[in-house]
Amino acid sequence: IFFFKQTTAYEVYQCDWSSDVCSSDLVTMSISANPILDDEGEIIGFLAIQTDITARIETEQALRQAEMRYRMLFEKAPVMYVITRSGSAGPVIADCNNVFSETLGFDRAQILQRPLVDFYTPESKKDLLAGGYKRALLDIFSAEERELVTRDGRIIKSVLHASPEFDINGQVSGTRAMFVDITDRKRQERELETVIKVAETVRTAHTRAELAPVILEQLGNLLEASGVALILIDSETGEAYAEMGLGVCADWTGVWLPPGAGVTGMVIETGQPYQHGDVHSDPRIIHPDLIEGMQAAACVPLTAQEERLGVLWMCRNTDVSKDEFRLIDRKS
Repeated sequence: IFFFKQTTAYEVYQCDWSSDVCSSDLVTMSISANPILDDEGEIIGFLAIQTDITARIETEQALRQAEMRYRMLFEKAPVMYVITRSGSAGPVIADCNNVFSETLGFDRAQILQRPLVDFYTPESKKDLLAGGYKRALLDIFSAEERELVTRDGRIIKSVLHASPEFDINGQVSGTRAMFVDITDRKRQERELETVIKVAETVRTAHTRAELAPVILEQLGNLLEASGVALILIDSETGEAYAEMGLGVCADWTGVWLPPGAGVTGMVIETGQPYQHGDVHSDPRIIHPDLIEGMQAAACVPLTAQEERLGVLWMCRNTDVSKDEFRLIDRKS
């Protein structure tokens, strides 16, 4: 009767159903029923085939559960995960977890299907194309350092672990990549190196002229700055003069500023540090030609025993993070 209700003269009826065949076992069956017609085209019966598909259903459920567990681990892991597929020009991002997209400052949709090298520094891109990706595909990749670039241009230093990713046919289709953020650790290492180097210089230097270049060089290395400058206050006139500039700030050396002029004067008078991510848009910059090509800058007051001595400047092409800004201020 059930088949008659579900089937017309020209239909093949198929369904899956589950039933208890004993007190504890649940069996899932697949039924395929073909109608048998008489000479008038009326259904007089059915030819039904019943197949036990319990094992297949259990396997499918296990796979779905495994995929759910994997997805949960993929999303909740405290490291950056990326799955790539091999493209004609290199690895393309097929999937990534939230930690990766949020760390880089993008929505996931803005990352998927883009080349992985879009988020690498030039040096890391060179390492990938020079054989790094091929080694990962062959499962002979050792942990290596890579630099990722965030949406606002910051550099995320990481250790990359990579292994092959396989398709449903067991063929290598790309890689599974895990990036461990070591930015803070690297910064702490640079900070320690800077402290040791400056302390050694202070111990052996005899004049301020010997101290200035070492301190500026170490500050620049610590913050990965494109340029740094030391500006001091003339005790007689109150004017500010650039004792020394390094990198793109080398032309600052010897420049004089009247008391209270520009950002330098503001920082000296208020004792408050300054930071700007688009420094050329700030009308308080009175010598924009001296920071040509630089995007971000920071200026912090330089004091000793509550005496105002001058300021320290740094500039570069990427924004200065809050942690780095606090570090500059603390070092001054």
